[in-house]
Amino acid sequence: MKAVKISEIQEKVRQIEDVTAESGAFVSALDAAAERISAMDRKRPVRVLTDYDADGITSGYIMQKALDALGFEDVKVTCNDRAYGYGVMGLMDHVPREDASYIVLDMGTNEQKEIGGRFGRDAVIIDHHIPAAPPADVPHVFNPQTLGEESPAQYCTAGLAYRLYESFGLEPDPVRDNTVLAMAAIGTCADVV
Repeated sequence: MKAVKISEIQEKVRQIEDVTAESGAFVSALDAAAERISAMDRKRPVRVLTDYDADGITSGYIMQKALDALGFEDVKVTCNDRAYGYGVMGLMDHVPREDASYIVLDMGTNEQKEIGGRFGRDAVIIDHHIPAAPPADVPHVFNPQTLGEESPAQYCTAGLAYRLYESFGLEPDPVRDNTVLAMAAIGTCADVV
């Protein structure tokens, strides 16, 4: 069996990204999400709520690594194990209310109004699920499916989290960077399967 180098995987990902043809709307939404997260108060707690499947867990890992590298002091990731149902609604009553910034991963596109009501307008949703209704103007949503394009860039949430990670302009850290890339690949493959 031939050993695969990380640089070969990165090159393959870049080739695939070229095919997905990220539109100007996608890049604008990516930049807006990155700016919104980067502008959060680093001393205020950040709570990441994510789904429990492979896409949710790996995107939570990627986001935690990004927030840690950005210097956020108090980051906690909570996975929805679906004991209370899918999505944020079932989880909300079991997550303590805190004065914190919230990032919701791999769910939430169809719960924007509720998320805004519970966690505030500064909540950020990063998701890839097709919306059931037009987006509500409550929290910020980074979801290619809400851009109204015929063929938006196809990413699962782990891929979107990875694109955000890249856009933060972090100092290179080969171990962290390679691990985050591997998590994006695992989350993507598992979500497709």
